Amino acid sequence: MSYDGTDYAGFQVQTNARTVQGELERALGEVCNEPVRITGAGRTDAGVHATGQVIDFRSASALDGGTMERGVNALLSKDIAIADVEAASEGFHSRFSATGRTYEYRIRRSRMRDPLEGRRELWVSEELDVAAMRRASELLVGRHDFAAFAASQLKEREAAGLPPYSHLALLRAEARSADAARGFLGAASALAADLPEAAPVTIYAPIPPAVQRVADVERMQMLVESTSRAALQRFLAAWLPRLHEVRGARNADEQRILRWAIDVDPLAI
Repeated sequence: MSYDGTDYAGFQVQTNARTVQGELERALGEVCNEPVRITGAGRTDAGVHATGQVIDFRSASALDGGTMERGVNALLSKDIAIADVEAASEGFHSRFSATGRTYEYRIRRSRMRDPLEGRRELWVSEELDVAAMRRASELLVGRHDFAAFAASQLKEREAAGLPPYSHLALLRAEARSADAARGFLGAASALAADLPEAAPVTIYAPIPPAVQRVADVERMQMLVESTSRAALQRFLAAWLPRLHEVRGARNADEQRILRWAIDVDPLAI
């Protein structure tokens, strides 16, 4: 998929702003006739564009990929487009299966701006001090404390009783009852205890999100935390295939999970 992010508050869904994920889930929900939660290969900030972005989602819909693609594109704004929809293997995860990402920052240094590229580049009419820019960029290399850029997230973590610096993932579950969603998360937590990759990871008790019930669907979530990003990624890579087994084992109607997803580095806890 591709999108022009100018008019969006970033990729990841937010409760009080228009986002790319929010628009995609709205359109997919209408086409599939069920609530849909997507996972992206990465997320972009407000005003940032993307091309070749990959997402994944689960659906019980019988529609084929081509029909989904046409239906979703018909419902989306002109600044978002789906290029292709196809079935993926059970172990596929758009974030962890990604082989690479490229970030591009464009500056146009010219006397006149280009009106056709105004949304895709920063226009600077004055001369650039390239040597000073290179010296400044060297300060970014290495490991640094950028807490000043994350004041709101730090306050949120403090209010939640969490340490200020760590790496997070949220396992979200949706079911027809809160007990079924909570039961799935509980089983997932118990399964994680048997994984050696879980040693440097903390898994918290399941809790409801800010909006717990949507369209007769109950939602629960469970926070996973580690001080090491590499350790968290190793754990998730080992945990993810087992979660499919947990869902498959819960076949009774009162236990059935409609969908689940893992959000890495969530904007909200």
